[in-house]
Amino acid sequence: MSSYLKKGGHEIRVFIDSAEKELADKLKAYNPEIVCFSVISGTHLWTYQKAAEVKKILPHSLILLGGPHATFFPESIANKNIDIICVGEGEEAMLELANAFPDREKIKQIANLYVKIDGQIYKNNVRSFIDNLDLFPFPDRGIYYQYPVLRDAKRKTFLTTRGCPYNCSFCFNHQFRKIYQGKGQPVRIRSADNVIAEILAVKEKYGLESVFIQDDTFILNKLWLNDFLKKYKEQVNLPFTCLVRADLTDEDVVIWLKKAGCVGVQFGIESGDEEIRNKILRKNLTDEQIIKAAGWYKQHGIKFKTYNILGLPYESLESAFKTVELNARIKADLPWASILIPYPKTDIAEMMRAQGMIPENYNINDVESSFFDKKVKTKKEEMILNLQRLFFWSVKFPLIFPLVKKIIKFPPNFIFDGLFYLGELYVYKISENVGWMTSIKMGYNFVKLNLLKSKKDL
Repeated sequence: MSSYLKKGGHEIRVFIDSAEKELADKLKAYNPEIVCFSVISGTHLWTYQKAAEVKKILPHSLILLGGPHATFFPESIANKNIDIICVGEGEEAMLELANAFPDREKIKQIANLYVKIDGQIYKNNVRSFIDNLDLFPFPDRGIYYQYPVLRDAKRKTFLTTRGCPYNCSFCFNHQFRKIYQGKGQPVRIRSADNVIAEILAVKEKYGLESVFIQDDTFILNKLWLNDFLKKYKEQVNLPFTCLVRADLTDEDVVIWLKKAGCVGVQFGIESGDEEIRNKILRKNLTDEQIIKAAGWYKQHGIKFKTYNILGLPYESLESAFKTVELNARIKADLPWASILIPYPKTDIAEMMRAQGMIPENYNINDVESSFFDKKVKTKKEEMILNLQRLFFWSVKFPLIFPLVKKIIKFPPNFIFDGLFYLGELYVYKISENVGWMTSIKMGYNFVKLNLLKSKKDL
């Protein structure tokens, strides 16, 4: 967004609230015309609070929300401190807005924007996707690298694609495609040469020891993948990690990844119960595919992190135990599990509402601020929460799992929480390739910001 706006002749600055001292004074000194928040659901209440604070500091600045929460809940425009909502991809819309400012007549007609002027809301449709991602300038990392913790990170993140073709019921992608129906292909891939050029530019300017390719499914296009990995080995030659799918994994792909320098992959299992995984979550992924893929990664020395969800609809304790057992069977290097948050407007939330599993009036303000936390109501929910807390240890040390099955009957407690945080620190350290002190600092912030804040605090 920043690089696109700067290319259009505009000035941008980023402030990270938790990293700033005297933020109010800095905002006053900068005196921006438009203040933007990128928002994910679960942090939106914090955003509304901050927007109110900014309005007091900068009463004449427009406040705009973008990101996933704004895209799926554009009704947030009703908040008295919000002036504009950006739905979907925002580069062109933001440039138009900056170019049009402060002409109200032009602003209220910009595609992708909901605009509130004198209490009246103007709702505009989304524009078509830009098919050729190579037309975008490289991300403006410099605005974030003013903060040493980001600038000095040994591993930096890159995206080679936008969009995901899959229909997992718990994810936003199926709804995102509905928003853009008839507006172009949702999955678009940058050219291999374009991605390589960005990585080399970052390496030269900021230094780089390893790469994280954060695409939803990096191995989606096999022809593109083979071309990219050959060029990556020849021109970059740094260790990297990426996200994959088990059903797209074959031994050729694993060999290509290994030769190019891949040291770790991440993929979703979600549930060890195949029926829940495919009928409820719509992963379209068999146990056999998961076991085969894990075997190839093990055989070729690539560590893997697995993503899992507990507290699923129709999940019995036995089903949850299957998730632990499948992860243990494939010897997951970094097993990770969350508690389901059924975000409103996802298919799984609508299914749960129809089945009476969540209240009819369930809405976005009811979701937990963290998918590691849950207000439990029943003994079974207590046990599932405890299992999530002990998931890492149960997978890594399967001999203790019979004991875990017994002790999860105790009420949730600080011992289980402490073991959970220790496991998370280890997973974070290894998967993010950082030192222990960085992991501990991040863990402290995680606890402070995500688990100890109630909605009342927000």
